[in-house]
Amino acid sequence: MEEYLKPISLVCAIIVAGLTIYKFFKKSPSEKESPAALTATTPDSVVSRFIALFESHGVKRTQIPPFFGHGLTLFQCSDDEELLKILTPEILKAAADLFAVNLDWLQGATKAIYEVPNFYKSPSECIEYLESLKQLSLENELFTYVITPKTNKNFGMDTYDALVIITEVIGRLNDRPVYRYHLSGTRSVDYWKSKAYFTAQCALLFKYECSPIGKSAETKWINSMIEGSTLLKYDFDDFAGDVDLPIGGTWYVDEMIEKPDSYLENVAPEHNQFGLRSALQQWLELEHYMNCFTTSSSHQQTVQRFEKKLTELGS
Repeated sequence: MEEYLKPISLVCAIIVAGLTIYKFFKKSPSEKESPAALTATTPDSVVSRFIALFESHGVKRTQIPPFFGHGLTLFQCSDDEELLKILTPEILKAAADLFAVNLDWLQGATKAIYEVPNFYKSPSECIEYLESLKQLSLENELFTYVITPKTNKNFGMDTYDALVIITEVIGRLNDRPVYRYHLSGTRSVDYWKSKAYFTAQCALLFKYECSPIGKSAETKWINSMIEGSTLLKYDFDDFAGDVDLPIGGTWYVDEMIEKPDSYLENVAPEHNQFGLRSALQQWLELEHYMNCFTTSSSHQQTVQRFEKKLTELGS
């Protein structure tokens, strides 16, 4: 039996690797064409929020009945007035639970759509979060976008926050994936301590096989997503189906974890390079979380590179 399972596991690994490479190099519509608006108009009625919720995750309104069920018909989902007649508290709750969004938002009571945790100083909470996610997602595919501002930090002027979006495939329609999104954010990753904990979170994403891919986007859009008040968009024109991000480039998450110079990019140096030295010291204090690749000897070499860089800066 093991002889038969090995080729199957290999094929699955190749497919996942291929999708990861595609997602890394693909360009969003905002890159290929004229830049789209960074924030979409928030739907304000229960029906418009219900429809927008499904379309944000990959389900057009005419596809809601076969995908979601709950007695909804194509006729009802094609007409706002008819849909309003049939929507019940139970249906709204089921939709909110399916896509992991705030029920109050779907009911029109608040602007907060997503819960967006921050794992600053809390890598143990990040581990609990990822373990819970892996357990609940079962065999669902998980891909992650790690998004930072697309322009270099203008110290003292701009915010420099980071966003993590884990996409979970919860079903398929015509071979396109339907997603559930899991968001988290870290404020001010130009601050040395924030950068270290943010990097530890990224290392844990590798450890828990969430396939993190580095992307960049406008600060305004990142902030709106961290606030949890903007619906993500779905790219229906993508042949494989994907979340539509207003991205402005790609970068390598693993290099931030393993290479001191990449790790220190956009960290505020502060007086006498205090910020850079502190960032390296904090990485070394958290190094057990950074051990997310291959062998212990490889990790030890990475630790030595960070120690060497710290020495060069005059620890």
